[in-house]
Amino acid sequence: MRSRPESAQSHARRLQILDAPGITVVDDCYNANPASMKAALEALGGLAIEGRPIAVLGDMLELGSDEAKAHAQMGVVASDRARVIAFFGPRMKAAYERAEELQRNAPHFDKVEQLVEWLGNELKAGDVVLVKGSRGMRLERVVEALTGHQSSAEGGHYMLYLLFEVAERHRHRASPQLPAVPDVPHRRRRRRRWSSACSSAPG
Repeated sequence: MRSRPESAQSHARRLQILDAPGITVVDDCYNANPASMKAALEALGGLAIEGRPIAVLGDMLELGSDEAKAHAQMGVVASDRARVIAFFGPRMKAAYERAEELQRNAPHFDKVEQLVEWLGNELKAGDVVLVKGSRGMRLERVVEALTGHQSSAEGGHYMLYLLFEVAERHRHRASPQLPAVPDVPHRRRRRRRWSSACSSAPG
């Protein structure tokens, strides 16, 4: 069987919501820059209604001269948006140091195996785990360790849909009938509503 092209595999890793034993994983291993990482962290806070928002953040590549400043700033943003944070990669050392200055317990890792082991001891039932970094950091290895399977293009959710889901959750926050995030049929109904809203939007 012919494997999918790299571009198709990367395209599939944009903000997929995946089920894992006891937790929910948000796989965003396709790309990362300061704006997209901030947006993903904001969305994470909205999704983690019933559990802790956990952020696993890898290096943002190809930022040029602003690289050090951008990564340090992400330490501030992540400290504000996530309950538990883990930084991965040499560039994210700046984010780790900034978070440490803010007295946040946010470890830094250079090896995936150590990161996965730490997550295994840290995660609790109900947690929502965002895994985000530039494609070159290969953070899909963390996603696959948490979920036990490779993610695919089917079920992928882009940022607009994720933000739409967050808005829906806030709108229905007081409703006991609203199912948890991993409830796929309910997400499909909301995805249809999101698609309809997008198609009717001007421009």
